[in-house]
Amino acid sequence: MYFLAEAIIYMLLYTWSREFPDMQVSIYGLFKVLSFYVPFIFIGLDMIIGGGISAESIVGLFVGHLHYFLTVLRPAMGRRDWLIPPSFLVNILAAQGIGRSAVPPPEAGSTAATGGFRAFHGQGRRLAD
Repeated sequence: MYFLAEAIIYMLLYTWSREFPDMQVSIYGLFKVLSFYVPFIFIGLDMIIGGGISAESIVGLFVGHLHYFLTVLRPAMGRRDWLIPPSFLVNILAAQGIGRSAVPPPEAGSTAATGGFRAFHGQGRRLAD
């Protein structure tokens, strides 16, 4: 069965390395590098140890870059985020205790925005009036 486990690992590694680019990572205890370069160092190590670059690792890097571009870089440019999950799926997972519900935020000034409780219902007159 063809599972693409290596591609998934490289995709996650690439995404993590972009989220934390300035973190120091020790490679097999031999030397330290910035996490930004870790996916490429592991591909280099695969090339040295395994004798070549596997297609799965390249696919993983490509999918990781595509995911990072569509979820982080594109919305940062002011464009639409294409990878927003549908609200029914978010609500199903929230019911299972995973994540938060996709309930729209309350409108400003509504009683739901203030927690549904107002302590002072008066007209707001000053004491000196």
